[in-house]
Amino acid sequence: MKIKQKNTIKIKIFFEVENGFLSKFKKKLDANLLKKALIKCLKNPKCPQQINIVFIDNNKIKKLNSKYRKINKATDVLSFNYEKQEDPLKNIIEQNTPSVGEIYLSVEYIKQKSNKTKRKLGSAIISALIHGLLHLSGFNHYNKKDSLKMKKMHNCIKKYMERATSSAG
Repeated sequence: MKIKQKNTIKIKIFFEVENGFLSKFKKKLDANLLKKALIKCLKNPKCPQQINIVFIDNNKIKKLNSKYRKINKATDVLSFNYEKQEDPLKNIIEQNTPSVGEIYLSVEYIKQKSNKTKRKLGSAIISALIHGLLHLSGFNHYNKKDSLKMKKMHNCIKKYMERATSSAG
């Protein structure tokens, strides 16, 4: 029986919406860099070994938010970890199957939010993506202590990615 290593993460990216910005952004979005940043900053990642990242519009994310969170409005990011057990690694070792997580990002919502805050769209998308990755890794922001932990990890991953992309050329 072959056992997958803890730090093996497969990231797939899907674009269900298309516009001019996303075409440029697709070329810049580096799944390997996201994976390295996540592994580097999370010493014992609980995140799934396969992560699907899906770019959608406000209508689709509103439907998902309504169905799964009972909140009938659009949002920037939703994360779904399909691993039901408390210890996803135990399941992988016993069944030799990867756990799967998905992150849905509404580019439309993120763009509206970034316009209001005068933030670059690419940076806003990366932040939402990191936020989703952290939720898949077991982080949440239900209270101040957890929120601070999550913010610290978010900043760690973002700094790592900024350093890696600036040193890459």
